[in-house]
Amino acid sequence: MNWQSKNFAFGVDIHHRRDANNVAHLAVELNEQGVSKALVENNYKEALSLFRRAVDIDSGCFTCRYNLGKSFLKTGNLDEAVETFTQLTKAKPDYAN
Repeated sequence: MNWQSKNFAFGVDIHHRRDANNVAHLAVELNEQGVSKALVENNYKEALSLFRRAVDIDSGCFTCRYNLGKSFLKTGNLDEAVETFTQLTKAKPDYAN
């Protein structure tokens, strides 16, 4: 595993699943596509769009929210990154580590 793969979370971490399992599944798929865009294609702008869609679909996907914050950092959107990480750590404090 190289340093880049440690910067994005691949795992599924949906603690607040909605009743519609397909909604969570779609968010996870979008997250995986975003990770691929970021790590394989080095296309953080498109990855950012995919992570935003994933979070819009399922805000309980903490991995999606983490990756959204990382993409904001990679694209130079520092204010958005701080806001995303702040919201994430309020909702799930163990992500602060």
